[in-house]
Amino acid sequence: MPHVNSNLTDAIALPIKDYTYSATIPIPPAEMLYKSFTVDGADQGSIDMAVDGTTPISFRYTVPEGRIALPHRVIFALMDINIQYEFFAGLGAVLANGIQIRLLDTDDSVLLDFTNGVPIKSTHEFVVLAGGDVNILQTSLGVDPDMVGIRWTLDKTGYVPYLTAGQSFEILISDNLAAVDHLHAFVQGRVVSPTH
Repeated sequence: MPHVNSNLTDAIALPIKDYTYSATIPIPPAEMLYKSFTVDGADQGSIDMAVDGTTPISFRYTVPEGRIALPHRVIFALMDINIQYEFFAGLGAVLANGIQIRLLDTDDSVLLDFTNGVPIKSTHEFVVLAGGDVNILQTSLGVDPDMVGIRWTLDKTGYVPYLTAGQSFEILISDNLAAVDHLHAFVQGRVVSPTH
């Protein structure tokens, strides 16, 4: 049974002529969304995005049956030796094809392309995507890896995703990133069970 927030009753009391109408709004059961993007959204699938994507590899979070997902944020963790911001990680070059970030319908048609047809090809483009919400740890030693943590809050883009069962949040890798030490992303938000 859904939890009813009785504190809302007074806040939404509306006077109608000689009487007052008030109601409570049922809040559907919710759980935290905290999932890694995996290859094709498979449960227990690989989360390692430092892969050879010359044949593109789709990393996804797919909404389970009977659920609605409200993604709030995507976190990227990038580690590599001598990360250079004008290039991608420590590869010493920009990516040829880049990384696309998209929302997909159940038939894999594109609902929204967050990169707007311009895939991410360098480290600093992740920083632009996230609006500068980035933590950087550079060792400058060339021995231990540098780390870039990127926190991309989706509602700051002016768009709040709402995904239904079978729809996916996708990160598409289309270059060889196998030489990168570590690249991983996960999505945060809420998953709700719709009330009927």
